[in-house]
Amino acid sequence: MVTFAQAQERAERWVNGSPVPVEGAPVREVRVREFDLGFVAWAEDAAGAPAGGGKLVIARDSGDTTLWPA
Repeated sequence: MVTFAQAQERAERWVNGSPVPVEGAPVREVRVREFDLGFVAWAEDAAGAPAGGGKLVIARDSGDTTLWPA
């Protein structure tokens, strides 16, 4: 069973390459929303608009991920 915190960490790694910011590396804001079967994650640019690149869907029960194009 995947928790919200685990989904957030996985999304950070998918968007920024690491759950912990690396000095000097560009960092995009990560958004995660929970729904009944799992979580959906995406990146946003500084202006608050979606940064493109699709969405990562994480299954709550198995932790399997699928990438949905923008």
